Amino acid sequence: MNRGYSKCEGCVYSCGMCPSCVFAPKPAGCSQCPWKVSDEFRRKFIVDLLLRCRNVHLLENIQRVLGVTSWTWFTYARSRGPTSPQDCRCRRAYQALKGKPSGIDMNEIWDWFGSSPDGIKWRYLCSLFLLCDTELLRFCNLTVFHRSVQEFRIFVISDPALMVVPGSLKSMSGVSRYRDFIGRLPGMPFESAYAKIKTKTVQMEERNVYCGAYFIKVLEDPYRVVDYRGGSLMATGSKDRVVHLFYVASETTVASVMKGHVASVRAVLLYEDRNLVITASCDASIRCWNLKTDRCEMALYGHTGTINCLDAHAERLVSGAKDCIVKVWNLDTGKHFGDFNFKHPGSIQCVKISTTKVYSSCDRGLVKVWDMETASLDRLINAHRCPVRCLFFNEWHLLSGDLNGQVMAWSINYQDKEHLMTFNHPKEVKSLILVYLRVVTGCADGKIRIFNFLNGDCLRYITAEAEEGRILSLHFNEDRWVKCTQHFFYLIFYYCCGVQTLSSLC
Repeated sequence: MNRGYSKCEGCVYSCGMCPSCVFAPKPAGCSQCPWKVSDEFRRKFIVDLLLRCRNVHLLENIQRVLGVTSWTWFTYARSRGPTSPQDCRCRRAYQALKGKPSGIDMNEIWDWFGSSPDGIKWRYLCSLFLLCDTELLRFCNLTVFHRSVQEFRIFVISDPALMVVPGSLKSMSGVSRYRDFIGRLPGMPFESAYAKIKTKTVQMEERNVYCGAYFIKVLEDPYRVVDYRGGSLMATGSKDRVVHLFYVASETTVASVMKGHVASVRAVLLYEDRNLVITASCDASIRCWNLKTDRCEMALYGHTGTINCLDAHAERLVSGAKDCIVKVWNLDTGKHFGDFNFKHPGSIQCVKISTTKVYSSCDRGLVKVWDMETASLDRLINAHRCPVRCLFFNEWHLLSGDLNGQVMAWSINYQDKEHLMTFNHPKEVKSLILVYLRVVTGCADGKIRIFNFLNGDCLRYITAEAEEGRILSLHFNEDRWVKCTQHFFYLIFYYCCGVQTLSSLC
């Protein structure tokens, strides 16, 4: 049966993608080496096929096929590397298959697919799905879903790990559509933290974040400090005293190079709201560079030691240094606020700033919260027993991560002195964020971990590559993150997916 394709007798190239190969009794390619979402050519190939499906019933059938797949593969689970020599050989064989096969004519396949009956399209796509790994199948499912919504205004929900079926209150992933946040907190210590706080109903989201497809752009450049805020620019600094600005929207290209520091650059802050990239150095200076002209607009002096960290909000900049001092600067005047006498007993490791508060940590394990309105210490946290390297705060919670791998969550309610939850890691925690009731951390062991904020469970860990070195820094955004390791940068676009909840919060 020729199925309407002229090369049904066989593909001389054994490409594994044309109808002759796919419909052959023994399809070309190694069945133990599936198509992966990181293979850009094959990912685009199957997505282009799905975008050429014009029939709503065909799209529904595709989603039904994907819907009966073993979804335990797609929910959160511990990832694993190769555990046997056979797995390693399979990985090497897959690497050899990546890229466009030689001799394949894509236009010929598009023409054949577009002119084929829906039944042939259906069988061809199903045969290709058998070659895909679980992440690529998930990506296909999301592609079909969004196409269904945008083009046909239908809601065919076949991934219980991603969506809530209309009319139901719960998804099979355990994420509820409507949930009383306070009422479902797991007893102490959450109960005591929020017991005396007046609550109001707010709309928020709980999602299985960063569980979709990811794409990697590698920039080999060791020993760098990085800042990325989710836009088209990324800033880096280095021991060579040079500041680089990269475009990362499509291809990663150098936008500009800025020179002026006389010692290693230890911190960079991309502040696009004010058209600035701000850098701090071992020369105890802070420089503010104009993103449009690449010129240093302002140099800030006042620290007497290496400056380790920066953060900014509105017109205010906060810095922390080895001189054990936290300084707050006015970016309009270039002056620091002399009445803000913010000190620690050790070298400052991390600083954060909001409208009224400054959060800081040091290598003695202390976390301090300072009130800028009264220029005084508002809260002292001394639960850590080693340097606290990273902080995160939002309207309700403060999180701190230390050298021993502990992340502690605290209530902003200062009357509650006990931490709410602890999230454990085998090594130092380099970065952390709380998003959609998920705590996402970057650990020095090279893994990114995702925790359930309410019960402390580690839902999943992510490794971009098998051997990448320890994580130096991790920069999160809603749908992407940048990971800087000992040897590489990874610009990773990692899609979030989940459901919306109606919750109660203070």
